[in-house]
Amino acid sequence: MNTNLLNKFVTLLLVIGGLNWGIVQLFGTNPVEEIFGTGTGSGVIYVIVGVAALFGLYHLLDDTMHHGTTH
Repeated sequence: MNTNLLNKFVTLLLVIGGLNWGIVQLFGTNPVEEIFGTGTGSGVIYVIVGVAALFGLYHLLDDTMHHGTTH
């Protein structure tokens, strides 16, 4: 997979995860659980978003360590 495409996909997943958290807090409903249910389906989505967060963190730290600043 192209690195630029991977970065865009990771960013998209992080935005979706952040919006989900905001909706849960503001409106008391969880869109992920509404769409995928409360079992394995939503669990898989949460794991995917968590892995995206790890990739995002790695990218952030890698850029900081090699360039001294973040983008």
